[in-house]
Amino acid sequence: LAHLGLAPALVSLFDRFQRVAGVRVDFHHQGIARRFDGAIETAAYRVVQESLTNAARHSGVASVAAKAWFKNEILSVQVEDRGRGFELEQTLAQGRGSGVMGMIERVRAVGGRLTIRSDAGQGTRVTAELPASLATR
Repeated sequence: LAHLGLAPALVSLFDRFQRVAGVRVDFHHQGIARRFDGAIETAAYRVVQESLTNAARHSGVASVAAKAWFKNEILSVQVEDRGRGFELEQTLAQGRGSGVMGMIERVRAVGGRLTIRSDAGQGTRVTAELPASLATR
């Protein structure tokens, strides 16, 4: 990630994920060939990585859709599956959502926003919206 940048790192992640997990990734991207702040790239990569892991473990699907795009100074990444879905609040309340909590904390740490939409039997969509650069502290 540090040497290649976000786009090539995601492609490499998807290749490994498809080989290891047996879940196909349909990846579309726009405007992410540039470099972003290292903390922003890391947050985006980790959200995608955790979302893929969760999809492979829990969704029961053979494929997921991944998107990454840059627009209006916001870097967005999204992973969506059409699998089992889950009840977010219940999962967090029962202490089973450590990966989800990690994503939330990582995105908040860089001033971004994480949205998780999931319904039982309808699948899950995880979207992170991250500022293109970190504000000066």
